[in-house]
Amino acid sequence: MILADVMSRSLVTIDPALRVFEADRIASSHDVKHLLVVRDGSLVGVLCKCDLAHTPEDASITHCMTKLPLTANWHDRVTDAAKRMTEENIGCLPVLAEGQLVGIVTRRDLARVGARIAAHTLVCEGCGSTEDVHVRRADNLPWCIDCLERSHPEIEIDDGGGD
Repeated sequence: MILADVMSRSLVTIDPALRVFEADRIASSHDVKHLLVVRDGSLVGVLCKCDLAHTPEDASITHCMTKLPLTANWHDRVTDAAKRMTEENIGCLPVLAEGQLVGIVTRRDLARVGARIAAHTLVCEGCGSTEDVHVRRADNLPWCIDCLERSHPEIEIDDGGGD
C-alpha cells in the first residue's frame, strides 16, 4: 500500500504571517491537528496544535512551526512512512507529487490502515503527539499532558506506575 491510498487530500493551508490565535481558530474550525504553512504555493512549514499551546497567542506562527519539514512522496510505502515518523518522532508528513503538495498523512491515517508506528509508543488522541502521553482512566485512551490540561484538568491519568 502507498501513501496515495491513505493520505488526506483535503489540505488546510495557512500563511506564515498568521498569529497563533488565528492558526488555532483555523485548526479548530477544520477539526485538524496539523496545519500546512504555505508561502507562494510552496510548503515552508508544519504547525501542530500542540505547538500552539506553548506560544503566546499574539506571536507569529513562524516562532512555533516546524520550518522545512520532512516530507514524503505520494508513491512511498505506508510502512516506510510509519517507520520514518517513528524514527523522527513526528505526527505527520506532508505528501508531495513532483514537488507539489498533494496531501498529508498523519499517525491517525496510518493507524486506520493498521500500520504500526511503534508497539510501545502511545499516540495522543487529541494532537497525535508521542511525548508525555498517558492513558486517561475515564476512557482508557492515550492523551498527552498538554491536551489533558487544556481540556480536562480534573481527570487523573495512569502513568503506568501502578496504584
